[in-house]
Amino acid sequence: MNPLATYFRNLYEIYSTGAGVKETSYYGSLETLLNDVGKTLKPKVRFNSIYPERGAIEIKGTKEDIHKIANSEQVINLHYS
Repeated sequence: MNPLATYFRNLYEIYSTGAGVKETSYYGSLETLLNDVGKTLKPKVRFNSIYPERGAIEIKGTKEDIHKIANSEQVINLHYS
């Protein structure tokens, strides 16, 4: 199964339990997707959620206002730190 199909299957499985919470329940699935894709790159890339000095990912639900998030203190502080 390709990485994107696996990612969507994982999301569905978590969601269908009814126990998933916004954002954090799905972090592991996203990390797996990014690492699976990263293995195909040259040089290989590994996602590391602990040390975001080379970039960051902000995960939100699909109903969130992206403009509000982009201008939030959390994102602005990350950008300028």
